[in-house]
Amino acid sequence: MLRHSAFLFLSIFSLTSATLAAAPAALTGEWLIGTAYPANIYDKDAEGAQSSSTRLLLRPDGTYALTDLQLSYIPGYFGSYLVTCETLNVFTESGKYQVTGNKLSFQPGAAQKRIGVSPGRLNAGCKRFEGTRETVKQAPYQGTFTLAGGTLTLNARSVRQAYSRRPAETAKPAAPVLPAPSISSVRPAVTPASPAALITPAPWTATGTWAARFDTPNGPVEMRFSVYDDGEGGLSGSGTGDDDLRGWLLGSSAGQFKIGLSSGDDELNLELSGRFSGDRYEGTFQASAPDGEALLGGRLTMLRDTSTSPSSTSSGPVTPPRR
Repeated sequence: MLRHSAFLFLSIFSLTSATLAAAPAALTGEWLIGTAYPANIYDKDAEGAQSSSTRLLLRPDGTYALTDLQLSYIPGYFGSYLVTCETLNVFTESGKYQVTGNKLSFQPGAAQKRIGVSPGRLNAGCKRFEGTRETVKQAPYQGTFTLAGGTLTLNARSVRQAYSRRPAETAKPAAPVLPAPSISSVRPAVTPASPAALITPAPWTATGTWAARFDTPNGPVEMRFSVYDDGEGGLSGSGTGDDDLRGWLLGSSAGQFKIGLSSGDDELNLELSGRFSGDRYEGTFQASAPDGEALLGGRLTMLRDTSTSPSSTSSGPVTPPRR
Protein backbone atom coordinates (compact mmCIF):
# COMPACT_ATOMS: atom_id res chain seq x y z
CA MET A 1 0.00 0.00 0.00
CA LEU A 2 1.39 3.38 -0.95
CA ARG A 3 2.06 5.89 1.77
CA HIS A 4 0.08 9.11 1.76
CA SER A 5 2.70 11.51 0.32
CA ALA A 6 3.66 9.25 -2.58
CA PHE A 7 0.02 8.51 -3.35
CA LEU A 8 -0.78 12.24 -3.29
CA PHE A 9 1.98 12.91 -5.81
CA LEU A 10 0.68 10.34 -8.27
CA SER A 11 -2.92 11.51 -7.85
CA ILE A 12 -1.86 15.05 -8.77
CA PHE A 13 -1.33 13.86 -12.35
CA SER A 14 -4.37 11.60 -12.55
CA LEU A 15 -6.60 14.45 -13.74
CA THR A 16 -6.54 15.53 -17.38
CA SER A 17 -6.04 19.15 -18.40
CA ALA A 18 -9.77 19.38 -19.14
CA THR A 19 -10.38 19.92 -15.40
CA LEU A 20 -9.09 23.52 -15.73
CA ALA A 21 -11.74 26.00 -16.83
CA ALA A 22 -11.13 27.83 -20.08
CA ALA A 23 -10.72 31.63 -19.90
CA PRO A 24 -12.29 34.13 -22.35
CA ALA A 25 -10.07 34.62 -25.41
CA ALA A 26 -10.31 38.43 -25.11
CA LEU A 27 -8.67 38.25 -21.67
CA THR A 28 -5.88 35.74 -22.25
CA GLY A 29 -2.38 36.74 -23.30
CA GLU A 30 0.43 39.01 -22.08
CA TRP A 31 -0.52 42.28 -20.40
CA LEU A 32 2.23 44.83 -19.71
CA ILE A 33 2.92 48.01 -17.76
CA GLY A 34 6.04 50.02 -18.61
CA THR A 35 8.82 48.75 -20.87
CA ALA A 36 7.83 45.73 -23.01
CA TYR A 37 10.70 43.28 -22.57
CA PRO A 38 11.04 39.89 -24.27
CA ALA A 39 9.29 37.06 -22.41
CA ASN A 40 12.55 35.58 -21.05
CA ILE A 41 13.19 38.72 -18.96
CA TYR A 42 10.00 38.07 -16.99
CA ASP A 43 10.39 34.27 -16.90
CA LYS A 44 13.99 33.80 -15.77
CA ASP A 45 16.40 36.59 -16.83
CA ALA A 46 15.25 39.55 -14.72
CA GLU A 47 18.82 40.89 -14.60
CA GLY A 48 18.38 41.93 -18.23
CA ALA A 49 15.89 44.65 -17.26
CA GLN A 50 17.12 48.26 -17.24
CA SER A 51 13.85 49.92 -16.19
CA SER A 52 10.66 49.12 -14.26
CA SER A 53 8.10 46.82 -15.87
CA THR A 54 5.17 44.57 -14.92
CA ARG A 55 3.76 41.60 -16.83
CA LEU A 56 0.53 39.69 -16.14
CA LEU A 57 0.34 36.50 -18.22
CA LEU A 58 -3.16 34.96 -18.37
CA ARG A 59 -3.05 31.54 -20.04
CA PRO A 60 -6.05 29.91 -21.75
CA ASP A 61 -5.88 26.91 -19.36
CA GLY A 62 -6.74 29.06 -16.33
CA THR A 63 -3.21 29.51 -14.97
CA TYR A 64 -1.36 32.82 -14.63
CA ALA A 65 2.07 34.31 -13.94
CA LEU A 66 2.72 37.79 -12.55
CA THR A 67 6.18 39.43 -12.67
CA ASP A 68 6.92 42.88 -11.25
CA LEU A 69 10.33 44.47 -11.91
CA GLN A 70 11.10 47.69 -10.03
CA LEU A 71 14.33 49.57 -10.80
CA SER A 72 15.72 52.11 -8.35
CA TYR A 73 19.09 53.63 -7.44
CA ILE A 74 21.38 53.40 -4.41
CA PRO A 75 24.62 55.31 -3.66
CA GLY A 76 28.02 53.81 -4.40
CA TYR A 77 31.62 54.94 -4.69
CA PHE A 78 34.10 54.96 -7.57
CA GLY A 79 37.28 55.63 -5.62
CA SER A 80 36.44 58.72 -3.57
CA TYR A 81 33.62 59.79 -5.88
CA LEU A 82 29.96 59.26 -5.12
CA VAL A 83 28.02 57.55 -7.94
CA THR A 84 24.50 56.19 -8.40
CA CYS A 85 24.10 52.40 -8.74
CA GLU A 86 21.15 50.58 -10.28
CA THR A 87 19.28 47.94 -8.24
CA LEU A 88 16.26 45.73 -9.00
CA ASN A 89 13.51 44.34 -6.80
CA VAL A 90 11.80 41.36 -8.46
CA PHE A 91 8.45 39.86 -7.45
CA THR A 92 7.02 36.75 -9.10
CA GLU A 93 3.71 35.01 -8.48
CA SER A 94 1.96 32.13 -10.24
CA GLY A 95 -1.15 30.05 -9.76
CA LYS A 96 -4.71 29.68 -11.06
CA TYR A 97 -7.34 32.27 -11.93
CA GLN A 98 -11.06 32.25 -12.61
CA VAL A 99 -13.33 34.74 -14.39
CA THR A 100 -16.89 35.44 -13.20
CA GLY A 101 -18.50 38.36 -15.01
CA ASN A 102 -16.22 41.35 -14.44
CA LYS A 103 -14.42 39.69 -11.53
CA LEU A 104 -11.01 37.99 -11.57
CA SER A 105 -10.25 35.55 -8.74
CA PHE A 106 -6.61 34.60 -8.18
CA GLN A 107 -5.36 31.57 -6.28
CA PRO A 108 -1.56 31.91 -5.89
CA GLY A 109 0.42 28.70 -5.76
CA ALA A 110 3.95 30.11 -5.56
CA ALA A 111 5.40 33.57 -4.92
CA GLN A 112 8.94 34.85 -4.45
CA LYS A 113 10.76 38.13 -3.84
CA ARG A 114 14.32 38.99 -4.90
CA ILE A 115 15.55 42.16 -3.24
CA GLY A 116 18.60 44.16 -4.34
CA VAL A 117 19.46 42.37 -7.60
CA SER A 118 22.06 44.10 -9.78
CA PRO A 119 20.94 44.47 -13.41
CA GLY A 120 23.22 43.35 -16.23
CA ARG A 121 24.60 46.83 -16.86
CA LEU A 122 25.93 48.94 -13.96
CA ASN A 123 27.61 52.31 -13.64
CA ALA A 124 31.41 52.27 -13.26
CA GLY A 125 32.45 51.60 -9.66
CA CYS A 126 29.19 49.88 -8.63
CA LYS A 127 29.41 46.49 -6.93
CA ARG A 128 27.34 43.62 -8.26
CA PHE A 129 24.88 41.87 -5.94
CA GLU A 130 22.87 38.66 -6.39
CA GLY A 131 20.19 39.97 -4.06
CA THR A 132 18.28 38.07 -1.38
CA ARG A 133 15.49 35.58 -2.06
CA GLU A 134 12.37 35.22 0.01
CA THR A 135 9.46 32.83 -0.50
CA VAL A 136 6.15 34.58 0.13
CA LYS A 137 2.83 33.02 1.12
CA GLN A 138 0.03 34.72 -0.79
CA ALA A 139 -3.62 34.32 0.17
CA PRO A 140 -6.28 34.05 -2.58
CA TYR A 141 -7.59 37.44 -3.70
CA GLN A 142 -10.17 38.93 -6.06
CA GLY A 143 -10.41 42.02 -8.24
CA THR A 144 -12.62 43.67 -10.84
CA PHE A 145 -11.57 44.44 -14.40
CA THR A 146 -12.60 46.26 -17.55
CA LEU A 147 -11.45 45.71 -21.13
CA ALA A 148 -11.34 48.63 -23.56
CA GLY A 149 -9.50 48.19 -26.81
CA GLY A 150 -6.02 46.98 -25.97
CA THR A 151 -6.18 48.03 -22.30
CA LEU A 152 -6.95 45.85 -19.28
CA THR A 153 -7.76 47.89 -16.16
CA LEU A 154 -7.52 45.75 -13.04
CA ASN A 155 -8.52 46.77 -9.51
CA ALA A 156 -7.06 44.26 -7.06
CA ARG A 157 -5.43 44.39 -3.62
CA SER A 158 -6.38 48.09 -3.30
CA VAL A 159 -4.37 49.00 -6.42
CA ARG A 160 -5.70 50.13 -9.81
CA GLN A 161 -3.43 49.24 -12.73
CA ALA A 162 -3.85 49.74 -16.49
CA TYR A 163 -2.14 47.05 -18.61
CA SER A 164 -1.55 47.16 -22.37
CA ARG A 165 -1.70 43.99 -24.45
CA ARG A 166 1.56 42.90 -26.04
CA PRO A 167 1.37 43.37 -29.83
CA ALA A 168 0.82 40.20 -31.82
CA GLU A 169 4.15 40.52 -33.62
CA THR A 170 7.33 39.32 -31.93
CA ALA A 171 8.38 41.85 -29.33
CA LYS A 172 11.71 43.58 -29.87
CA PRO A 173 14.10 44.39 -27.02
CA ALA A 174 13.55 47.83 -25.55
CA ALA A 175 15.96 50.63 -26.41
CA PRO A 176 18.89 50.72 -23.97
CA VAL A 177 18.48 52.98 -20.95
CA LEU A 178 21.37 55.39 -20.38
CA PRO A 179 23.02 55.15 -16.93
CA ALA A 180 22.14 57.87 -14.45
CA PRO A 181 24.78 60.63 -14.24
CA SER A 182 27.50 60.32 -11.62
CA ILE A 183 27.35 62.72 -8.67
CA SER A 184 30.61 64.25 -7.44
CA SER A 185 31.41 66.98 -4.98
CA VAL A 186 35.11 67.04 -5.91
CA ARG A 187 35.37 66.91 -9.71
CA PRO A 188 32.81 67.49 -12.46
CA ALA A 189 33.61 64.22 -14.27
CA VAL A 190 35.32 60.89 -13.68
CA THR A 191 37.17 58.82 -16.27
CA PRO A 192 36.73 55.12 -15.43
CA ALA A 193 39.83 52.97 -15.25
CA SER A 194 40.45 50.45 -18.01
CA PRO A 195 38.72 47.10 -17.33
CA ALA A 196 40.89 44.24 -16.13
CA ALA A 197 41.85 41.52 -18.57
CA LEU A 198 39.09 38.96 -19.06
CA ILE A 199 39.53 35.61 -17.35
CA THR A 200 38.21 32.57 -19.19
CA PRO A 201 35.84 30.73 -16.81
CA ALA A 202 35.91 26.97 -16.34
CA PRO A 203 33.43 25.04 -18.53
CA TRP A 204 29.96 24.85 -17.00
CA THR A 205 28.71 21.43 -15.92
CA ALA A 206 25.34 20.21 -14.61
CA THR A 207 26.98 17.54 -12.45
CA GLY A 208 25.81 17.87 -8.85
CA THR A 209 22.93 17.43 -6.44
CA TRP A 210 19.79 19.37 -7.36
CA ALA A 211 16.74 20.16 -5.22
CA ALA A 212 13.72 19.81 -7.53
CA ARG A 213 10.26 21.31 -7.09
CA PHE A 214 7.42 20.23 -9.39
CA ASP A 215 4.63 22.85 -9.41
CA THR A 216 1.32 21.47 -10.68
CA PRO A 217 -2.17 22.99 -10.68
CA ASN A 218 -2.95 20.75 -7.70
CA GLY A 219 0.10 21.43 -5.56
CA PRO A 220 3.91 21.16 -5.33
CA VAL A 221 6.06 18.03 -5.02
CA GLU A 222 9.73 18.09 -3.98
CA MET A 223 12.57 15.67 -4.78
CA ARG A 224 16.36 15.58 -4.92
CA PHE A 225 18.30 14.45 -8.00
CA SER A 226 21.94 13.44 -8.40
CA VAL A 227 22.88 14.48 -11.94
CA TYR A 228 25.87 13.47 -14.07
CA ASP A 229 26.99 15.63 -17.03
CA ASP A 230 29.17 13.71 -19.52
CA GLY A 231 30.70 16.94 -20.87
CA GLU A 232 29.32 16.32 -24.36
CA GLY A 233 25.77 17.54 -23.82
CA GLY A 234 24.36 14.41 -22.21
CA LEU A 235 22.72 14.20 -18.76
CA SER A 236 21.68 11.25 -16.62
CA GLY A 237 20.72 10.90 -13.00
CA SER A 238 18.47 9.50 -10.32
CA GLY A 239 16.27 11.05 -7.66
CA THR A 240 14.29 10.37 -4.49
CA GLY A 241 11.30 11.94 -2.77
CA ASP A 242 9.14 11.21 0.25
CA ASP A 243 8.62 7.57 1.20
CA ASP A 244 9.05 5.26 -1.83
CA LEU A 245 8.96 7.92 -4.54
CA ARG A 246 11.85 7.35 -6.99
CA GLY A 247 12.90 8.84 -10.31
CA TRP A 248 15.42 8.77 -13.16
CA LEU A 249 16.56 11.55 -15.50
CA LEU A 250 17.96 11.29 -19.03
CA GLY A 251 18.48 13.94 -21.70
CA SER A 252 20.45 17.01 -22.72
CA SER A 253 22.25 19.73 -20.78
CA ALA A 254 20.59 22.18 -23.18
CA GLY A 255 17.49 21.78 -20.98
CA GLN A 256 15.38 19.12 -22.75
CA PHE A 257 15.19 15.78 -20.96
CA LYS A 258 12.89 13.07 -19.64
CA ILE A 259 12.11 12.15 -16.05
CA GLY A 260 10.56 8.84 -15.06
CA LEU A 261 8.79 8.60 -11.69
CA SER A 262 7.61 5.55 -9.79
CA SER A 263 5.96 4.79 -6.48
CA GLY A 264 5.18 1.19 -5.77
CA ASP A 265 3.65 -0.23 -8.96
CA ASP A 266 2.63 3.18 -10.33
CA GLU A 267 4.69 4.99 -12.97
CA LEU A 268 4.69 8.37 -14.73
CA ASN A 269 6.76 9.90 -17.53
CA LEU A 270 7.57 13.63 -17.77
CA GLU A 271 8.79 15.48 -20.87
CA LEU A 272 10.83 18.54 -19.84
CA SER A 273 11.68 21.67 -21.79
CA GLY A 274 13.58 24.50 -20.14
CA ARG A 275 16.98 26.05 -19.50
CA PHE A 276 19.89 25.83 -17.08
CA SER A 277 21.26 29.14 -15.80
CA GLY A 278 24.25 28.57 -13.54
CA ASP A 279 23.00 26.74 -10.45
CA ARG A 280 19.32 27.04 -11.43
CA TYR A 281 17.04 25.23 -13.87
CA GLU A 282 13.54 26.35 -14.86
CA GLY A 283 11.26 24.61 -17.31
CA THR A 284 7.84 23.19 -18.05
CA PHE A 285 6.77 19.56 -18.20
CA GLN A 286 3.99 17.44 -19.64
CA ALA A 287 3.10 14.26 -17.77
CA SER A 288 1.90 11.04 -19.38
CA ALA A 289 0.90 7.58 -18.20
CA PRO A 290 2.90 4.48 -19.26
CA ASP A 291 0.29 3.80 -21.97
CA GLY A 292 0.86 7.29 -23.44
CA GLU A 293 -2.28 8.99 -22.07
CA ALA A 294 -1.64 12.73 -21.64
CA LEU A 295 -2.03 13.97 -18.06
CA LEU A 296 -1.50 17.34 -16.41
CA GLY A 297 1.57 19.52 -16.96
CA GLY A 298 3.32 22.07 -14.79
CA ARG A 299 6.64 23.76 -14.02
CA LEU A 300 9.91 22.36 -12.68
CA THR A 301 12.45 24.43 -10.75
CA MET A 302 15.78 22.95 -9.66
CA LEU A 303 18.48 24.55 -7.50
CA ARG A 304 21.97 23.05 -7.26
CA ASP A 305 23.34 22.29 -3.80
CA THR A 306 26.59 24.31 -3.95
CA SER A 307 27.79 23.01 -0.57
CA THR A 308 28.83 19.72 -2.18
CA SER A 309 31.53 19.18 -4.80
CA PRO A 310 29.97 18.49 -8.23
CA SER A 311 32.54 15.80 -8.98
CA SER A 312 31.59 13.86 -5.86
CA THR A 313 27.85 13.75 -6.36
CA SER A 314 27.74 11.35 -9.29
CA SER A 315 30.32 8.86 -10.46
CA GLY A 316 28.85 8.09 -13.86
CA PRO A 317 25.79 7.84 -16.05
CA VAL A 318 22.60 6.27 -14.76
CA THR A 319 20.58 4.04 -17.05
CA PRO A 320 16.77 4.25 -16.74
CA PRO A 321 14.95 1.00 -15.99
CA ARG A 322 13.83 -1.11 -18.94
CA ARG A 323 10.11 -1.12 -19.63
